Amino acid sequence: MPTMKKTIIALFIALLVTGYAHAEQTERVIHLLDKEIMENKREGIFYAPNENIPFTGKAVDFHPNGQQRWERNYVNGKLNGLLTTWLDNGQKSSEHHCVDGELDGLSTNWFENGQKFSEDHYVDGKQNGLSTSWFENGQKFFEGYYVNGKKNGLWTIWSPYIQKYIEEYYVDGIDVDSSEKIIKRCRNSMGQYGAARVKECVDRDIEAEIALRKY
Repeated sequence: MPTMKKTIIALFIALLVTGYAHAEQTERVIHLLDKEIMENKREGIFYAPNENIPFTGKAVDFHPNGQQRWERNYVNGKLNGLLTTWLDNGQKSSEHHCVDGELDGLSTNWFENGQKFSEDHYVDGKQNGLSTSWFENGQKFFEGYYVNGKKNGLWTIWSPYIQKYIEEYYVDGIDVDSSEKIIKRCRNSMGQYGAARVKECVDRDIEAEIALRKY
């Protein structure tokens, strides 16, 4: 019985030591310049300087005034988690979510005045979903959707002087030249039946327009 008790205690201590070592590795923080990130990448995997094991932990850099410039989180040499940058006044300038070295999730950029500049969504490194950008005064600049990295559907662009400047329609990243006329025609003919019917009309006519281009 005493022997078994000693064995259990020894196993418990070993687990504690292993857990501590793992926590120490994942919580590691190193200070690097931008160029050092590139200099220490091998085949897309990041290594801390003078090390041969893919880096796990946090890499940071600072502005000359001491304000943090950026922070990157790595797991086994690949970006995982938040990638954040700041201006020298402490204002956050960008925030990106990464998974296994690729952008995945929400990516946001800000102007120096703190106003949001852009917001995009990524899946496995490709833009997917709503993409929005704003002017520095907070007014919307453009808005549209991506599917697998290509523009798809209706994109709207605003001028800083007028409410709406232009509307474009994309299919697999290709701008359909006559989209504006199609949208206007469908709004005039189907607008009384609601937005869903207008969209059906636009999608159908755009598909026909693309098919005609093949001849």
